[in-house]
Amino acid sequence: MILGIAGGSASGKSTLAKKLAEATGAAVLSMDSYYKPFEELPEAVGRDGNLYKDYNCPEAFYTEKLLEDLAKIQGDVILEGLFILALPCLRERCDVKIFLDCPADIRILRRVKRNLGWGLSLEEISQVYLALVRYRHEEYVAPSAVYADEVWDTSDGAEACFDRLSGLFEG
Repeated sequence: MILGIAGGSASGKSTLAKKLAEATGAAVLSMDSYYKPFEELPEAVGRDGNLYKDYNCPEAFYTEKLLEDLAKIQGDVILEGLFILALPCLRERCDVKIFLDCPADIRILRRVKRNLGWGLSLEEISQVYLALVRYRHEEYVAPSAVYADEVWDTSDGAEACFDRLSGLFEG
């Protein structure tokens, strides 16, 4: 069984996938592990007119490599990432598709907290978010919710969704 989990940046995808994997023994494939190296990332002009390396579009990933790795896994898989439902080649492989919906204000606060921990400044995080990330969300991620079997609100954290999914891997 392949469970696809999609949603916006900091909606709880990785948190939920990790918790489910720990409880069920399912393998996790995260799109974040398939980012192209910095020098190969596509570039985009942000809303502020500056040129950015674009981590927030489907072309930023080695999708074919992800598909190759997915095909090699025997057993249950949790496939999680921004574009799991946006890209037909990924969406079509999922037996169950979940979209984690979370208001933008909560996602940006989570993103700031996470990225500060990575050593980025509040100014850097805010600039990229306002110039590019939120528009890519509107362009690719949010519209992909229509492909989900279920859309869950993760305002209170992704852990709240755990009980709803843990039974999928039993039997």
